[in-house]
Amino acid sequence: MSTRILEIALPGTISDAALLGGRIFAALDSGLVLIEDGSVVRTFSIPVESIVTSDETDQILSVSAVLEEARDIPRRRRIHRIASPFVLPQDLGVVQVNGFSDSFDGRYWPTYEGDDVRLFALNGEGLKLRARYGTFWPISIERIPEGIWLEMSSLGMAHFEVLSVPALELLHGGDLYYSNITFPSELVPYSAWAPTLAQPVAAVHAQNDDIVARSIRNTHRIIIPNGPVITTLPAPPAGLVAAGERALCWFQVDNAMALVLVCLVTASVKDRIVLKGATKAGARIVGRDILVWERNTLRLFHDGAPSSMK
Repeated sequence: MSTRILEIALPGTISDAALLGGRIFAALDSGLVLIEDGSVVRTFSIPVESIVTSDETDQILSVSAVLEEARDIPRRRRIHRIASPFVLPQDLGVVQVNGFSDSFDGRYWPTYEGDDVRLFALNGEGLKLRARYGTFWPISIERIPEGIWLEMSSLGMAHFEVLSVPALELLHGGDLYYSNITFPSELVPYSAWAPTLAQPVAAVHAQNDDIVARSIRNTHRIIIPNGPVITTLPAPPAGLVAAGERALCWFQVDNAMALVLVCLVTASVKDRIVLKGATKAGARIVGRDILVWERNTLRLFHDGAPSSMK
């Protein structure tokens, strides 16, 4: 069973949270906060929507929301760097980026914008575009030991490419297949395939329309792609995150948000958690620690041995 070791109300709506060296960082609509020993110890008044961590170099990147949203304007975000001892943020400027990896090695940060993968290099002056790679419809990017894992989608099909760092050369790629769903009557709104996982995982939304009768199970569920059903869900999945040996999926039920913690080694449910009164949620898994947030409340759960949180 997972143990709740922290619950804290923060002065703003939470959009992201991360663990680094036992510290918790939370992105609020009012700025970035640093939490130690269960209390907010520092607040940074900078625009932030997402947090990118570097375990190797004990620093984070604070990523703002898109500065101006328009069809003919590239998506641009302002980036700040905050390094140990986490006192003063450094403004790295504005870069053109849509999706991005939620971690970096302290030097190179993988991102994408449109059909381009863009690798930014961090130096003393800011972020500089180091390399670019043309692909199609990227939907997810993250770091792996080989370099970069990139997922793409097109017309209901899923594909992957592995790119080298820093050259962004194609090492290998292929298709990601599902043999245990029926498309288009069933959809996969959330999935995780990276080779850093014990095995891939996906959340299936069984559509409630005229073609649902042709679906394999007509049931919302968490599955191992091309493998077993881990568990069925009473409602459509609303989110999924995965890291290492664990995955967390959540869905709305009555006046609550229900979370299902999955062991990817055994393809089984480890725990079920209900957040009463919640209407939406976000989460991040870091080793055995699981951060969950909804509105202005941040919770930290731990699965297994004692947590290293400060």
